[in-house]
Amino acid sequence: MTRAKDISKILTDANISGTLDVTGETTLATHLNMGDNDTIKLGGSADLSIFHDGSNSHIVDSGTGNLNISATNFNVYNAGGTEQKIGATSDGAVDLYHDNSKKFETTSTGVTVTGNIANASGNLTLDVAGDIILDADGGDVKLSDNGTVYGELTNSSSYLVIKNPIQDQDVQIKGNDGGSEITALSLDMSDAGAASFNGNVTVSGGNLFVADHITHAGDNDTEIQFETNTINILAGSRNIFQGVSNEVIINQDGADVDFRVETAGVANFFHVDAGNDQVHIKTTDTVSNTTLRVEGTVKVSNGGQPTTGNHSQFVDNLANTYNTMFHNRSSNPLNHYILEIGFKESSPDNNGAIFIDMRDQTTARAQIFSDGDIDNHDNSYSGFSDEKLKEQIKDASSQWEDVKALTIRKFKFKTDVATGDSDAHWRLGVIAQEVEKSGMGGLVTTRNDIEEKDGVNTETGTTTKSVKYSILYMKAVKALQEAMARIETLEAKVTALENA
Repeated sequence: MTRAKDISKILTDANISGTLDVTGETTLATHLNMGDNDTIKLGGSADLSIFHDGSNSHIVDSGTGNLNISATNFNVYNAGGTEQKIGATSDGAVDLYHDNSKKFETTSTGVTVTGNIANASGNLTLDVAGDIILDADGGDVKLSDNGTVYGELTNSSSYLVIKNPIQDQDVQIKGNDGGSEITALSLDMSDAGAASFNGNVTVSGGNLFVADHITHAGDNDTEIQFETNTINILAGSRNIFQGVSNEVIINQDGADVDFRVETAGVANFFHVDAGNDQVHIKTTDTVSNTTLRVEGTVKVSNGGQPTTGNHSQFVDNLANTYNTMFHNRSSNPLNHYILEIGFKESSPDNNGAIFIDMRDQTTARAQIFSDGDIDNHDNSYSGFSDEKLKEQIKDASSQWEDVKALTIRKFKFKTDVATGDSDAHWRLGVIAQEVEKSGMGGLVTTRNDIEEKDGVNTETGTTTKSVKYSILYMKAVKALQEAMARIETLEAKVTALENA
């Protein structure tokens, strides 16, 4: 024992050069002082070393295994022990601090970061096996560039709001179309968020709601306007179409804008000439004093079936009523015509061309020919003669002298001769002026001559006389009765003389 104490005394201030091999434990009562770059080496191959190089302290593990630090709780502080840097708790969190303020903490579900995550250079990549969830209790997810926020995702009463907070800066949605970048949608914030689509807008399985109007991008006065129960289509600021709840109006402004409907083979199947207030079918030619002009045949049916013939038709299958009626409602029609039937480019004047052909299912019943002749099946011509229609009925006076005064002439009409003189043109009748001179002016009618042009009748300043042959025939019948009475009287006198 005395020897051990003596050795301890000897080694109190000893300097040993070389290697000190110690078998067993070495206990230091105070400190182990080592100089700069002096190393504590641990391990069979000095795999773990601890040293101070004069500026920095080092723990170096150069072995093949791990450097393990085992502790119930593990904390790292500053040199003065006043600021924590790292904290690790068994079965709990691992914390990282900045200036004694915790910034990063592991949790049972992940990590909690206090403050910002900054990347001085390069990209920040988040590569996860599941989803990336951004949970902002403040309600905003902001995108910024060098401190300037240019985009925000905001929770507004559980609505997702996408916003660019920079004044008048647009919001765009872009993509790659066949290798080229395109702007599919642009929202112009300097124009109240006006939306511009690069291509078509397709709405499937729902409705497209427009509050006011749709305007053409390059032509602001061409648009579709929406109002309550009303839609307007404008072109060049003119309202060319208006649809309301109870009617559809074409050219609502009343401007000089035509309207037409095309078919596969006709460019102007239906045409409205706004400037001339006319409607055309299969033509655009304008004719004055015309409301409706149809180029081609017109077939109107009311239950009946028109034929396939290339001529206009009015057909019905009604009974005990009228097929067609032409009325004039003027209180003073003067020289108005109800109906004119004529050959406008020729004067056939024969029995081949017919003005009116009246027939039933089996045969022709009456015909009016182009020369004015009238034929009827029963050879019957009549006038109203019922006694109930007449009053002041009395015997007619003698017509002997009137008929005797008539001059019966043979003549030709100038219009007939103008087409080529022929014996077929000879007529038998009277001359109106001679009838007047004979004292029977009541049989003569004088009418003003009319010239028709485009459906308008104009007086020429001349007159034409006609004779009421039907009355003349009755005068002739009366005169014949008188002649028969005279003949019967003479016959009685002759018989009396023969028997005397």
